[in-house]
Amino acid sequence: MNTAQIVFFKEIKSKISDNQSLVYDLSEILDISIDSSYRRIRGETPLAYNEIQLLCKHYNISFDSLCNIQSENIIFQYKSLVNASTDVFSCFQKIYKDLSFIEHCKKTRIITAANDIPSFHIFKYPELTSFRLHNWIFNMLKYENKKDLGNNIDFNSLIEHEELKETLGKIVKIYENTSSVEIWTTDTISGILKSIEFYFESFLFNDKHDLLILCNCLLDLMNNLFNKPENINIKLYISDIVIENNYVFIQADDLKFVYLKLYSLNNIMTTNKSFCSETEIWLNNLISKSTLVSGSSEKIRKIFYMNSTKRIKNLMARIERGY
Repeated sequence: MNTAQIVFFKEIKSKISDNQSLVYDLSEILDISIDSSYRRIRGETPLAYNEIQLLCKHYNISFDSLCNIQSENIIFQYKSLVNASTDVFSCFQKIYKDLSFIEHCKKTRIITAANDIPSFHIFKYPELTSFRLHNWIFNMLKYENKKDLGNNIDFNSLIEHEELKETLGKIVKIYENTSSVEIWTTDTISGILKSIEFYFESFLFNDKHDLLILCNCLLDLMNNLFNKPENINIKLYISDIVIENNYVFIQADDLKFVYLKLYSLNNIMTTNKSFCSETEIWLNNLISKSTLVSGSSEKIRKIFYMNSTKRIKNLMARIERGY
């Protein structure tokens, strides 16, 4: 019996829905009989190299993780969002697909080191999600094409996109139902505040009230996380250590993978065992040097909350004054 092969198929099973048949999928992908599919799943018949290639490509599985390759080279999965505007929205479908299998796992946890507000919270607010999308598109466009984007951000295009709203809702639900840890710093809200300030100073909004809507969403977000921590299923930590990027470590039973933020909206992901293990160790060390503020350390949490909301309200006052 090929134990490694059985583990490989276990990983594949975690990536398909309950109503999918791995046996029939395997038969179709590899062009083999149903009986041959069963023998491969049970580890009785070894997979050929080209079969492993086909399965890794079809199910988006890292080959180096499968082989437990020890080298200085790591394979990351990356989906380009540059070539077509529709790809931007498919990004959310990919996130949901990546996370959906967590619901069927017994042992799950997510650890986020946040140098920017985690997207799971942004997704609750269509206005903030729309702004983050627009900001990403604006930064990716060449200078001469930015005029085509103009200063017209249509929040309604996202708010009225029912399928997208449904997908975002599913992502948020999975995250809220999963044991999660988040590590914040005083700079975690800086990125989005600086972006809003840039749009304000560059006159990229037709109506200042749209900017104020974004700020009010941020106030509500901070209130729900830090002023009403008893209502959330997240352990919140505050760290004095600078976090250079958003790191998201996910464990689902025996599987571990890490997401790194890329270009404000996109990400790269790896299941490389060495990288994931080192990231887990680093995150646990970061947690040990941070202060737990959900359910304890109320004074520190209140100070963090008041200082953060003060920064948001100061920006709102500038926007109201118009300079």
